[in-house]
Amino acid sequence: MADSSEQHTLSTDEIHMQRLRELLLGDKGQVIQQVLQDHARDVVKDVFSEALFDREKQDGSVNKVIIPLVEKSVEKSVAEHSDQMVGYLYPLVGSLVRKSVTAFITDLLEKTNSLLENSFTIKGLKWRFNAWRSGVRFSHYVASQTFAFRVEQVFFDSP
Repeated sequence: MADSSEQHTLSTDEIHMQRLRELLLGDKGQVIQQVLQDHARDVVKDVFSEALFDREKQDGSVNKVIIPLVEKSVEKSVAEHSDQMVGYLYPLVGSLVRKSVTAFITDLLEKTNSLLENSFTIKGLKWRFNAWRSGVRFSHYVASQTFAFRVEQVFFDSP
């Protein structure tokens, strides 16, 4: 008999416990799920950046994941909004071109000034003699001696 009253007590306790769980957590835990969903941002924002930093320091996997995503995003943005990208890049490219042209003209002027200074010196007279002996105009010979030409790009056209 003691066993049946104990079982009866356990089942009553279990029933009360089940009822308490339903009141606190809701049927199938939807109350706790809703609370987690409502406050998930607050929970994650406090640890997200630290977790990314720790993971990157641990095995470098964050960059392996993020870099392709950023590259694809930029590629898609350029493809879909090329006019906007040109607008963003125009001041930068314009500034780069101005600096490049300025550097080129400055270099050209310095070399031309050097040519003028050397035209009536011993070096200049040697160049005149070598140009005459080679059958080349003096200006071409001086340019070949002064300016360092280099091939920057080669384009091949296949038939």
